[in-house]
Amino acid sequence: MPRLAFLGFPARGHTAPSLPVIAELARRGLEVDYHSTPAFRALIEGAGARFVPYPPAAEGLAAAPADTAELLARSLAAAEAMLPSLLAALEPAPDLVLFDASALWGPILARRLGRPCVASITTFALNRPMLRMLGAPAPAAGAAPALERLNARYGAGLGDPLDLLVPDADLRFVYTSRAFQPAGRFFDATHLFLGPLADRRPRDGAAVRPAGPRPLAYVSLGTLFNRDRALLRRIGEALAAQGWQVIVSLGDAGAGEQGPWPEHVQAHPFVDQIGVLAEARLFVTHGGMNSVSEALSQGVPMIAIPQAVDQHLVARQAANLGAAVVVAREDVSAGSLAAALARIEAGRAAFESAAADLQRSFAEALPLAAAADQALALVGREPAHG
Repeated sequence: MPRLAFLGFPARGHTAPSLPVIAELARRGLEVDYHSTPAFRALIEGAGARFVPYPPAAEGLAAAPADTAELLARSLAAAEAMLPSLLAALEPAPDLVLFDASALWGPILARRLGRPCVASITTFALNRPMLRMLGAPAPAAGAAPALERLNARYGAGLGDPLDLLVPDADLRFVYTSRAFQPAGRFFDATHLFLGPLADRRPRDGAAVRPAGPRPLAYVSLGTLFNRDRALLRRIGEALAAQGWQVIVSLGDAGAGEQGPWPEHVQAHPFVDQIGVLAEARLFVTHGGMNSVSEALSQGVPMIAIPQAVDQHLVARQAANLGAAVVVAREDVSAGSLAAALARIEAGRAAFESAAADLQRSFAEALPLAAAADQALALVGREPAHG
């Protein structure tokens, strides 16, 4: 039976989308070692994989919000620190390497071991023309010397910093649809668009139910970029004043005493997001790929308040396709939220239709079983990457 290794990126938004893939592989009786940090052990083992702890250098990778350049800098430093230990842990070499696209050490290990590999892409897929069009982020501090060291020591095959954003792999699992992916029709057949697989993800968090006749608005600014309690309160107050009942997921902003919230506003540290979205008529979100995908999977229109990294691109794409209104973080006020709400309510049929179209595109994406078949067909083949 083939042995597989998954090199994860230790953040919830990167771990949760990969778990349906792991569960499908485990269901077939395959042995899967999933490398991550202990915070995700229960989720990983619940999907049927064997949890393998990363070296300590992985612990701080997602400890605090960061822009793309800073995340690349952290990941490069972690790659250099962890690669010797990971190479030892992967002996004998697995038959297939799967890796999160942000785990920069994943393709380096696959190349070094001479094994075929699959990238797990938890946001939009990127290619060089797209990066140039968007304006690629400034290279991470120290990126060029780090690339030189990784090439010299491990044969990493990294030509320039853009190689860090475009994963080198035989296949790429992308957890969205071609319809939602910007320029989706231009990505080749190695990009397998699976949809977000929201109905196959683990469900955790508090099961929260709406109360009363008011329509339900759900507010969450994610798990990593969700530290501004005052912003969450302003949003909750503004929505309640407009006649909504509001459920707020506090995330990291829930640390310490909560204090009273306004009438018609419930605040919880962490909720079952898919369950709440199934009841909601509006979602106020930071524009993270997982959150937006879960909302679209339920056909829910959004007000997006992007914070950093890919959220601006995800929010803009949802708005371009008619399912969201974007409000800049610095512009959030009772007035701007009321204006966004007025836009959605005036055109609610169109917003809901756009969200439903994307919901259907997710349902019509490549079946997970077919993607697993393609990945397993790589076993024993000469890798095409590198």
